Amino acid sequence: MKKINVLSLLSISSILLCGCNSKKLSQEEYKEELKGVQEALVIDNDKLDNVHINSRLNVEHYDYIEGEFYAYRQFALILIIPINMEDYTWKDGDKYYHYKATTTNNGQKSEITKEQFDAYMATGRSNILNKLMEPYNLNLQMMSEETESIYKDRVNTYTKKGNELNFQCVYNAVKSDETLEKTTVNINYKDFLPVKYKSKSKDSNTEWTYKYGTAAFTFNEGNGESN
Repeated sequence: MKKINVLSLLSISSILLCGCNSKKLSQEEYKEELKGVQEALVIDNDKLDNVHINSRLNVEHYDYIEGEFYAYRQFALILIIPINMEDYTWKDGDKYYHYKATTTNNGQKSEITKEQFDAYMATGRSNILNKLMEPYNLNLQMMSEETESIYKDRVNTYTKKGNELNFQCVYNAVKSDETLEKTTVNINYKDFLPVKYKSKSKDSNTEWTYKYGTAAFTFNEGNGESN
């Protein structure tokens, strides 16, 4: 019977276990990791060819697939007044379409040229990149010594788990009446791209989710929808 090397098995188990646990990073180590995020957040990264972004409760959402469609919608009720923004560009067979509507201006589906389609899609891709840059830029801001007066008493935590990179900032925000409100911000990356942003305090709860490879869009005449 072949003997099993128990020490080898233990070593393998230890490696696997370490891969599942979060590792705490220093700020300098975390800054080095963030260089990978900076390199990934560029307009020509093919991982941006298929992106879905949505806010908490899906109030705002973006969907983009390179060469096929760009869709943005915001819908909310503010003091029972509906706020609606829609912006869609898409290809259907060998035809191209655009639709844009606002709260005060009902949209109308229009057929456009290939050149117009390409221009709208380029703008849409830039919008997607800018939205993905927001948590990264906030992350840098919350680590800067120059912002200590904004994020009072802040405590930053940096962790890494496999291909996931996580940042947390707990601080006291100055409210309009000069009181302080504890706020917790979490920013999560996977494969150097943002996947989640959360900001929570007693009076507010903001959340954005970023997904890759799951964008979807359908359009119904007079009622565009992106999933």
